[in-house]
Formats: sequence, structure tokens, C-alpha cells
Amino acid sequence: MSLLRIANSSIIVAANQSWSPGTRVRRDSNCRETSRDSYQVFTLRSCSLLGRLYRGAIGLLPKAGNGGIVPVLEWRMNGGAWKRGPGLYFFADRNEWRGSLMGLPEACEVECRIGSSETARTRTWSSRVPIAETIEIDPAAIAKYPYRVERSGTEKGWVRYTVKPGATLGGAALETGVVRFEKVHHVVFENATVRGGGGGVKNSPVTLSECSDVRLANLDVSGWGLVGKPLLTAKAGGKFVTGDPSAEKPAVVDWQAAVMLAPGCRNVTVERCWLHDPRGRSNSWYYSHPAGFQGIFVAQAAGGIVLRWNDIVGSDLHRWNDAIEGFQNFAEDGGLNRDSDICGNFCIYANDDLVELDGGMRNVRCFGNRMEGALCGVSIQGCMVSPVYLVDNQLGPCGDEFGITHSTVKTSGFAPQDRASVAYFKGNRIVGASVLTNQYPKARFVFDDGNVVGMSVPKDAESAVWPRRDLPFRLGTGRLEFRPGKGAGNPVSTVEVVADLACAYRIKQNDVFDWFSVSPAQGRFAKGKNVLTVKLLPGKMASRRYWRGAFLVDDGSGLTRPVSVTAENLAYEQPARPVQAGDGTSYGTKAESGKAKVAHWEFDLADGRSRWLHVRAQGKGRDFTVCEIAIDGGDWKRTAVRTYAGHAAWSFAAVGRKGRIGNNRSVVPLELSAGRHVVEIRDFPDHAMTISGVALTDDPSAFEMH
Repeated sequence: MSLLRIANSSIIVAANQSWSPGTRVRRDSNCRETSRDSYQVFTLRSCSLLGRLYRGAIGLLPKAGNGGIVPVLEWRMNGGAWKRGPGLYFFADRNEWRGSLMGLPEACEVECRIGSSETARTRTWSSRVPIAETIEIDPAAIAKYPYRVERSGTEKGWVRYTVKPGATLGGAALETGVVRFEKVHHVVFENATVRGGGGGVKNSPVTLSECSDVRLANLDVSGWGLVGKPLLTAKAGGKFVTGDPSAEKPAVVDWQAAVMLAPGCRNVTVERCWLHDPRGRSNSWYYSHPAGFQGIFVAQAAGGIVLRWNDIVGSDLHRWNDAIEGFQNFAEDGGLNRDSDICGNFCIYANDDLVELDGGMRNVRCFGNRMEGALCGVSIQGCMVSPVYLVDNQLGPCGDEFGITHSTVKTSGFAPQDRASVAYFKGNRIVGASVLTNQYPKARFVFDDGNVVGMSVPKDAESAVWPRRDLPFRLGTGRLEFRPGKGAGNPVSTVEVVADLACAYRIKQNDVFDWFSVSPAQGRFAKGKNVLTVKLLPGKMASRRYWRGAFLVDDGSGLTRPVSVTAENLAYEQPARPVQAGDGTSYGTKAESGKAKVAHWEFDLADGRSRWLHVRAQGKGRDFTVCEIAIDGGDWKRTAVRTYAGHAAWSFAAVGRKGRIGNNRSVVPLELSAGRHVVEIRDFPDHAMTISGVALTDDPSAFEMH
């Protein structure tokens, strides 16, 4: 039986019953070695090798009892000196040790051993693969979509697919998939513009099913997916649906991914892709759990998934559900499952998580990423196998399309009660609040050096460090913030660019980011200092108060440096009576209630129909202000109203919702008959707000504050 093997990016050590321990060492609560003065490594009998990843990672699984013994990994690169490896973690449920060795260069030979007599050898992946054949796709020759990739290569000769220069695959009105890979291997698909596509497992723009050894690179994907209409009922929870809204099971818009990795994919790389501007949007937790669009969807992978250097850029008009989402969050093979890397990505503007790692998470590593603008930064709940690694990421600031935040790192539901799952943190910059508490008695959170939790929003050069990418130029900032007031003209800011050598570039912006310009939009950076000018266009900013965007500085290969751009239009005030509201909206008249500290609002409804209660208020420092509401003399029920300290705004007042997070029950409409009705509102202890309007409407979207 093989005792040491490398599975994808993880070396797996399986010791038989004749392994011989050396000196026992002290262990901390995470089963890591704490004594360095005397030890002897395990002795193994034989070994075999299976796959690897670009940057290398090692998972160790000795099939033997713990017995207080800590196996010690040693490794070396390209025949050099042996080095001590990282600490390992023992998992009693499978009677094995696991861990990862990270940071190895590409295309290098690595040897590992547990004991001095047996070693495992492998080479980390290289970005360059041998190409045996190139197929240039001509969209004009495609009779029917999706275009099916059918040719496979070999390890010694891959098949490369690309697109005729200047051509675009798909089309704006296309509802089927655009490019489909099924049961192919050793294939490269690169340098393509993809437009349109439906959604779901079969009709996403780019879909892979049961594929291995496939690389997608430098793809520009936009304009896909189902649009739908919001349905605020207990069956839909405010999600977007298509078809008959009265159906027993409304057709919720979900799994609308630009790149869909269906179950069974193995050794797949997605890199340098710009995923942006889907047709539709995802709902916010303001109503209920989001559903809708993703940049990349990974469903129960077989290992070896690498998502690196991608720009997954949402917007307030086209928010992601998750920028990167998995399937089967609480299954041992869920999501990326095992032996996979998410590194160097720029993920921005989602309504739930930016990166959802939930699932197996056995030696899944998330490092060097920049994530901001979502309810949560990264989710590691449902850590069913582990260990999972979060290393050297910039996480936050958070905030969904309504500015709602939860936790920068989501750990609620982290692990089953009977499992000692491990989450390892090192060198992360975590902006704002974060839930990193251990709610589960056996779960282990390991905090190594360099984590900064609760930091302020990084500015200037510090904000441009992430995502980690190797480019010949650097930016002076990765974040621009504007707050133009009345008569401010066209506010302007600059971004300094320092180039190590003269190099070409071009600016990329989402279609909906037409409210600012970047110049020069393309050209060549001279060696040394250069300047980009960013100018707001107030003529396109009259409809909202909050504007969130980004632009990318591309080196021509799809590798970029990103800059987020935010602006608060101080000249904008949400109307006291939104002009979009139709005849199904009734505004209350304030009257004396005769009750202390109770606001009394009267309505005269012309007809009986489903309506939702909205309150126009200004808060006093809280994002959500709690109050109690009674309708027509009924019971007092608590609700949380979205408030802003600097201005009044309308908010959906879900009667009975106690916090900032909604659910399907909280969006159920009020069924009030025609005639007179009374809404009473009173403050909750330690919460206060100034109410300037109350409305009952059949069109909640008209009252949304952005």
C-alpha cells in the first residue's frame, strides 16, 4: 500500500501499522509541535505520487493513532537543503494528520518526507504547457450555440482554443450557453470575448462538466443571465423570479454564473478573467437570503481547482450573490472540496459573500486576494473536513447594495459539533467588524503572525498592495473616495503609477461605470512616474446618493491592478414621495395619538391589495434603528429600519423582523382592506430616529435607497 502521495497540491502521508515514532514532543491545543530541541520523525516504508498545483501545498494524513506523537514534515526544493515543514493538525474522525505547505515557486521539483528513509517527489505546475494544436474559433462559422469544445490533448501536447482576433463569441440576445466543455482534458481556452448566455448549469456562458486539466485564461465575459422581477412573498422572499409569480414554486433566478464548473471537474485553472455586467441582479439580505448571479460557480469539484488573478467586478445595478460561490455548503465534497487555491483575485460588490469556501475545505487555500463591498468578505462556515487557510488577504470594507454589513469573515455554522475542523489565519488585513469567535467546542481557529483585525479602511499605497500580482507597474492607491456637494463641478483625482520599465496598458471599466472617466484610457507607461486622471461626471450622477465602482489597469494579458471608486453625492436627497410610486401607494397623515412617545399615522386606502410598510427616517448613528409598530390597534411588533445619520431615507419596515437580516417570512405583505387604517410607531430602548413619513405601497423597489 502507498504510504506517501501527492494529490493535486497536497502531499498525503498514509502510515501503516509499522510506523515507528521517535521522541514525544509537547503539543499545543491545535496539535502543533511546541518543542524544537529533541524530536525524531516518523519512518515510512514506501511512497507514490499523484498531481500538484502551481504554488505547492502539502497535506499530511498518517493513518495511525495519535498517541501524543507529532509527525514532522521535512521538505526541500530542487535538491537543496532539507527544511522543517509547517505544523500539522490531527483529525480523530479519520485518524489522520493534515496540513499545507505554501509559497513554492512554479515548475520546481519538491521532495517531502516523514522520516529520513522515504521521500515523495513531484513538480509544481507551470503556467506554460506544451501546445500540440491551436484551433481558432470563427464566430461567423458557428451555426448553433453553444460552441462545444470536443478535442482533448495529452500531458505532452495540449489543445489550445482561441477566437479570431477582434471577434466576439455569443451575442447580447443569446439565451443558451456560449462555450461548453464536457469530458475533455488537456485543453486551453484563452483570449476571448464572450457575450450573452442564459444561466444555470447548462446555459452559463462558459460551462465545464466532468473535465480535467483545463485552463481558462484572459476571458472577458458579460451580458448573460436571466433578469426576472422581484417577488416579495413567503415563497420567494424578495428574490427575482421568472414565469408565473403565483406558481407553487416560483422560478427563482439563481446559479447565473459567468463561469460554471459543474460537478466532477478536476485540475481546472481560471485565471486573468474579467467577469462583469450580467443582465440581472441579485437580491439583498434587506429582503432575504440573496440569490442570483455569480462570477464563478464551483459545484463539488474533484480537486485541483485554481482561481487566480481574476477580476470579478459587480456593481450596485448588477450585484453578485457571491463573486465566487460553491454548492453543497455542508457536504464533505461541497464547493471546491479539496486541494485547491483561490489566490490574487479582485472580488467586489456582492450582496452575500465575496468568496464562499463552504464545503469540504480540505487543504483549500485562500491567499493574496482583495475582497470588498459585500455583506461578508469570505465565508468558511460548513468547514466539513479542513484545514482551510486564509493567508495574506485584504478583507473589507464590507457593505451590500444598501450598505448592510455582517462579518468580514463568516464563521457561523463553522463545523459540525463532533468535528475538530481547523481554520488557519496568517497575515490578513481585516477591515471593520469580523466574526472570528469559536462557537463550536471542538473547532480550532489558529491565528499565526501578522493578522490585523478591525483596522480602518486602507488608503494610498497600502490599499494598492492587494491583490498580489506580479506586474511591471505599481499604483499609488487602490482606492479613490469622492464626496461632491452642490456646485462641485467635475471633481478630479489622480493615481500615480510607477513603472519598472516602459510598458503598454489599457483601462477597463464595467459598462455601468459611465459616471466617471479615466485618462489616458490606454497607451504606454514610461519608466518611472506616470499619472492617471480620474474625473467624476456629475451629469450622470443625479439619480442616487451612493455610487460605487472600480476600474482596472490592464497590462494587455488580462493581468491588472484594480482601483475602487466610491462617491457620495451630497447634493442628492431621496424624494419624500418617490416619483416612481404609482396608484398602489398611499402616504400616511401624521395625527396626534394621545399616547406618550408614540407616532400616529393614518391612511385611507382606495382598495384592498397587498402592500408593504415603509418608513422615512433619519437615524442617530445606527445603521439599523429598532422600533415597535402596531397596526390598527394590534399587538406591538418589533422591526429594524435602515437609517443614515446624515440624511433621511425610506426603508422597508418588515413588521416582525428583529434585525438587519431579512427572511422569507419577513417580506410577507400586509393584507389591508379598503378604508381607514392606523399605523403607530414607538421607539425601542436606546434606539431613536426622526420619522418624516410613512407609506404603504405595492412597489417596494420604488422606495429603495441607494
